[in-house]
Amino acid sequence: MIARDFLESVCGPVRWRGDEGSAHCPLPSHGGRDKHPSFSVNSAQGTFYCHKEKIGGGLKQLAEMTGRTLPEERPVYAADNPQRRIVATYDYTDADGRLLYQTVRFSPKGFAQRRPDPDRPGGWLWNLDGVTPVPYRLPALLEALAASTQVYVVEGEKDADRLAAWGLCATTNHGGAKKWKAEHAACFPAGAKVALLPDNDGVGRAHMQLVRNSLQQRNCKATLLQLDGLPDKGDVSDWIDAGHTVADLLQLVEPPVPDEHYLTDLGNAERLAERHGQSLRYCGAFGKWLDWDGRRWRRDTTGEACRRAAETVRNIRAQAAHCSNPKRRKLLQKFAAQSESELRLRAMLKLAQSQSAFIASPDDFDRDGWLLNVENGTVDLRSGELLPHAPARLITKLAVAAYDPAAACPTWEAFLERIFAGRRELIRYVQKAVGYSLTGECGEQCLFLLYGHGANGKSTFLTTLMTLLNDYARQLSMEALLARQDNAIPNDIAALRGARFVSAVEADQGRRLNESKIKQMTGQDKLAARFMRGEWFEFLPQFKLWLATNHKPSVRGCDEAIWRRLRLIPFTVTIPPAERDAALPEKLKLELPGILRWAVAGCRLWQAEKLVPPAEVTAATDEYRDEMDLIGEYIRARCVANPLAAATVADSYREYEAWCAQNADKPVAKRTFTALMREHGLQTRRGSHNVLCWDGIGLDESAANQ
Repeated sequence: MIARDFLESVCGPVRWRGDEGSAHCPLPSHGGRDKHPSFSVNSAQGTFYCHKEKIGGGLKQLAEMTGRTLPEERPVYAADNPQRRIVATYDYTDADGRLLYQTVRFSPKGFAQRRPDPDRPGGWLWNLDGVTPVPYRLPALLEALAASTQVYVVEGEKDADRLAAWGLCATTNHGGAKKWKAEHAACFPAGAKVALLPDNDGVGRAHMQLVRNSLQQRNCKATLLQLDGLPDKGDVSDWIDAGHTVADLLQLVEPPVPDEHYLTDLGNAERLAERHGQSLRYCGAFGKWLDWDGRRWRRDTTGEACRRAAETVRNIRAQAAHCSNPKRRKLLQKFAAQSESELRLRAMLKLAQSQSAFIASPDDFDRDGWLLNVENGTVDLRSGELLPHAPARLITKLAVAAYDPAAACPTWEAFLERIFAGRRELIRYVQKAVGYSLTGECGEQCLFLLYGHGANGKSTFLTTLMTLLNDYARQLSMEALLARQDNAIPNDIAALRGARFVSAVEADQGRRLNESKIKQMTGQDKLAARFMRGEWFEFLPQFKLWLATNHKPSVRGCDEAIWRRLRLIPFTVTIPPAERDAALPEKLKLELPGILRWAVAGCRLWQAEKLVPPAEVTAATDEYRDEMDLIGEYIRARCVANPLAAATVADSYREYEAWCAQNADKPVAKRTFTALMREHGLQTRRGSHNVLCWDGIGLDESAANQ
């Protein structure tokens, strides 16, 4: 009996959507059958959650709470241990990158393996029955072996990923020490250069001895390396965290090559490019160095470029020690000492800025709007595939969650169900809108306006997504989107380069949107901006605007160009004080991997269905448009259509001012009034005495006297 069968036997009819389903709650504490299904289940993870009781867990807990017996033969689910949560997953693939199985890391620390369930797409089996083991990162391993590149074998996927972030080829086996098998060794051809990095304990050294023996039987050049300064039970990650560099590791594997650069500042710049050309960039427009931290390129605010320059200089000493020419060795030693001065290091870095290995422009970074960088890799939003981090992509941003296609977010889904009153089509639309906002695409050309009075979840919704998207998110002052008289330097717009999710919160009642700026910012043309005291630059927007407000900002224009962009999402539910949970934001932070999975699923839905507004959004936006069309209301109230009539523009404006006073509205300026009348399709002509009149429109004097 599989999980789905067990869940249906406990819950009765389940409405399934893939592995996720909803049903009436079977828990005795629920107080009987609920009117609407409030019980969420996931057959892939073996989990349940009651939205009324705020209770969830695994199948084991569900069986105990309902007095049922679990089938003896069943998959083992991580959820059966409520104290464990998944913190990382490591994919083992075949040579073509197809997923075979995963190693799953839990907190508290623990590991397990799982494989895709062939009978349930998206589901997992927590065993490796019938699966041939393969080395970790197999496609990269085979590519490196084919090119006769140095390969590193470590104990653990995290260590392999740390070395891969340095641009090295590293692998391991699943299951830890003593789990290396002949199938792993079979991937290594004769002559392969393999460096083995054992953990610093007896078990680790014995494991790597086993690996070396198996590789030497295949005539590989397998070498055991000893990392200096490791603590007891330490590993290569500890060694890296202690401050060691890729150059230190390469020096253990191969002695330094002879130094053939000139003993000059330019020669030092060339040495820096030779050693760190893969992990440093200089962007003249930013006036900053950027360094690769293993997951993203980040602006160097801590002196990393200087540290790498110092390491490069120190390496000259190592090269001197291996130099066979006494005269050259003495010159190298003297030059190495001189190069450690502040003056020489600054000169080295200044000249390095023009080295081709380092040069980068702003447009080189974050170019692919379909890639989303996350903690455990880079998600290709077109396919949902998780790719390894790679410096060649020049990504500078990172979302603060690991991507797990099986991660759940029951609290988040219950939150959405509550704030949108269970309106499924509206929730689906919001999911697609968030998914669209993960990308750098702006083809929908829209702005999302979250409107509703307080205590309705708007702020929690936006804050959670801002937290998740981290570097991809920016907070924008609402002032930047409102009409204003000054000519302030648009620093706020300059900061939006590369952002994808931009939120602004609260506008004072009656404030007017800057409609031309909204059209620019939601379009697909380049924006011009500059930072204070900086040069002007242009960039293509990737961001989507999300505005949350208790007061609808004023929109004067009635043209389709502005109104087709505005998507008003109604927040009509007010959460009563007794139901408000001050700890909800922290609870949602624990579900960020699940919320990321939900958002990526929304992106796939958006690609398939596009962002067609549901009835709730269309009706709310139409109502908003009617409220804002004061000129249209004035025309209907005080004007009459008559082909022979021709009210003067001056009389029409005086009548409009009187109508505004009667309704306690502030009139627009005369020039604006004339432009808005024309937007309603009215035309002017010259009447008697050459007076400007509205053609075919007269004033309703009877209405004015009422």
